[in-house]
Amino acid sequence: METIAGFPFFKLDFTKEGAVDASDHSAAAAALADPGITELLILSHGWNNDIAEARTLYEELLGNLRSTIDREGEAARSIAVVGVYWPSKRFTDDALRPSADPGGGSASITGAGNVRLLADKLDRLGELLGDIDPAILDRAKAALPDLEDRAKARTDFVEALQAMLPQPSDTEDDNSARLFTPHKGDDILNALSDPVELADDRDSGGGVTALLDEGRGRGMAPAQLFDLLCNEGARRSYRRGS
Repeated sequence: METIAGFPFFKLDFTKEGAVDASDHSAAAAALADPGITELLILSHGWNNDIAEARTLYEELLGNLRSTIDREGEAARSIAVVGVYWPSKRFTDDALRPSADPGGGSASITGAGNVRLLADKLDRLGELLGDIDPAILDRAKAALPDLEDRAKARTDFVEALQAMLPQPSDTEDDNSARLFTPHKGDDILNALSDPVELADDRDSGGGVTALLDEGRGRGMAPAQLFDLLCNEGARRSYRRGS
């Protein structure tokens, strides 16, 4: 039996359809039938963590919990832990940085490497959201080589992304319902044309809409904007339990 910080630990793997690995389920159920276990702690990572990061988070949390229990003299408590792993999607910081042009000027999103990167991101977003019309993906991909030079390409690209996102419900209680509105696709990518480091998610306080409304997104590279849009698509999907 696996342990983390002295706690019995059982992993529970979910597929993107929500199915549970049968062997994981059986092992956890059998072990948790032990009457000696007094409490069960279930941990689940966020959508922006891969498996390795989730494991690190679980180890850190359980290590801190073990220190607290030992310090407070709670030895009588017998805690077992189930760690949930599910197919979240994460785009690495390196993948978000467009390469600079040979002349040392501003970064170019239409270089061959960045076009391939964004095409791959589109495919991954399609996998994440599911049931995306192939024609919408093709429209977004077709716009990639001309994003810097043609206003129509920028509009096509952002409108295609907008069409992929699950529509906000009438009960949405945050700014996400205003994503892209009243901002046109060309306006968005023009406003965010100069690449800078992406701000910490914890400080954004409202996603893409807040960045545009407050003017804090004017230095954000188009590739980084794309990642925020992917985040928004995932947030809307998982908020609805899809």
